[in-house]
Amino acid sequence: MNNLREIGVSLIFVLCIGQAQASVISNNTSYNKVIKTQTALPRETSMPKYLESINQQCMDYIQGNISWLAAPASNKTWATVNLRKLCAGATDSYVPGKCFKYVLHGQKKWDKQKKHKLDWRDGLALCAGARQFSRIEKCFKTKISIGKSVRESALGCNQKYFDKKDAIVRANTGSVSQNFCSYPSAQALMRSCPSQAQIQKIRSDFNISFDNDLVNNNVLTSWNCTEGGDESSIMLTMYNTYRLAQCIPFDRDFRWASGHDNLYDWLKSVNIRNVNYFWADSDTDYSHANGTRRVIALRGNNLGSEIYRSVINPRSGVGAIHALILLVHEAAHISQNKSHNCDSTKDSSLFYMGAWGVQYYLNKMLAYSTGDYFSEYEKRNFASEAQRVRDIRICDTNNN
Repeated sequence: MNNLREIGVSLIFVLCIGQAQASVISNNTSYNKVIKTQTALPRETSMPKYLESINQQCMDYIQGNISWLAAPASNKTWATVNLRKLCAGATDSYVPGKCFKYVLHGQKKWDKQKKHKLDWRDGLALCAGARQFSRIEKCFKTKISIGKSVRESALGCNQKYFDKKDAIVRANTGSVSQNFCSYPSAQALMRSCPSQAQIQKIRSDFNISFDNDLVNNNVLTSWNCTEGGDESSIMLTMYNTYRLAQCIPFDRDFRWASGHDNLYDWLKSVNIRNVNYFWADSDTDYSHANGTRRVIALRGNNLGSEIYRSVINPRSGVGAIHALILLVHEAAHISQNKSHNCDSTKDSSLFYMGAWGVQYYLNKMLAYSTGDYFSEYEKRNFASEAQRVRDIRICDTNNN
């Protein structure tokens, strides 16, 4: 396999990998390891400040906007106690209200019949603290279709039910994604901090190193993280890259790797010998993969930027998810054992399933196969990026 380097034009950092090109590099790239001394992470609180804010936003969204009476009746003035019950535990300002509106006012969507008795208590039973609307919606509609009552369906599909179900899965399988992924959305994960257990797991599963020049250029420095905080550092960005890989809940296997539906597990299966973060001395020194040595080198110059505390920073259009997409792109060169085979910078087709094909399908799946884990803004961004990759990085778009 060729040794591959991705060359690109960056908005802020080379993570705009859609504009990358490929060229051959030598086998003598230096990988100087630096073991970073880490500061102790703060303990998690039972109710972080950002969740308090979301809880209030949830109540504000519902009060005066959504009727607590089932259609066609209408009364949008809620008792505070019921609003608090509906929004308690929410990690998205709109999901509980969206869920309540679905069951009380979207009756055609779940095929309500005359036999179905329905009132606001059913909405509370189903939607209190809702975090995963697509999962709840699918479950509720299925139970109604097999003859369950509204109340039975609500109690058998609410967030409390799924939390208990997931806890059983965690206990029985010990899966990576279930052990560390209690966050209902990518945004909630990015507001949190990696635990010591998660840090140890990541460093155990992957041989991660840092060039000395990152220290010399004050990129690799002491770091910290608080729940809901705005701290940023190359270390936090690195850990969040792997945390996203662990936790993104795809609903199907990857097009490029049958039998895999978890990015973290797939990355482990690639058998990457080393992931090295390096300091780029010039604008033409970009992230790359060495297939012979099975190593990945990722440019670290700007990974400490505050934009990487977001899934996608709305001002720059770049965020932590792009660090993960870049890692997957480079890992695909190793996994698929393929270089860019069209003009040395592109893939011949999606059917070829080179690194650009993997990136295309990854963006498609992020947009359409992850339920409510990403915001609508983020999903639109993924869909747009997938189309852009197909338009400018695939030579034969008719042979896919």
